Amino acid sequence: MTELLAEAPDAHLSEAPKVSGLSLSVAEPDAILVLGGEAKDKTFSKAIKSALRVDLPDPGGQSGRQRVLIWQGFGRWLLYCHSSGAAALAGLQKSMGPEAAVSDVSDAFFAVEIEGPLLRDLLAMGCSVDCSAGVMPSGSSAVLRFAELPATLIVTGRESAIILVERASKGYVWAWLSRATGLLA
Repeated sequence: MTELLAEAPDAHLSEAPKVSGLSLSVAEPDAILVLGGEAKDKTFSKAIKSALRVDLPDPGGQSGRQRVLIWQGFGRWLLYCHSSGAAALAGLQKSMGPEAAVSDVSDAFFAVEIEGPLLRDLLAMGCSVDCSAGVMPSGSSAVLRFAELPATLIVTGRESAIILVERASKGYVWAWLSRATGLLA
């Protein structure tokens, strides 16, 4: 079993193609958590505000910078922690009340950072959602299908975004992104 763990988790991925105007890289968040609870529940929303220093975002929105809170559906938010996120959230479950839940799903997801002026073109190739800057500006997010797979899109800037997919699909998504990036060259 030790031999399996000796290899870096993304070592088998091919090198991302070098294309002017676009860069792909494997993102390595500190933690990815799913928070469940009712937005109307004062205990839940106060605990989130206290721990993250942000309000619960509305559909299509996100809150925060180092710890990005994303609406994913009724009573469900995804917390993407760029850094120092997990330690700061240790007591969150207790403070949210008995009806709420926190689940660490870090190992379940594969994250890819995409940057460059061709970002919106690449997104248009991968999904049917209008991802233009006017419709999805920095600070937007969406639960959608990307490259025919369920995904979460986090728009971090005018020319930058993170795509989250299930870890089991990482080889397919990386290959799809590599081919699509090559077509944009």
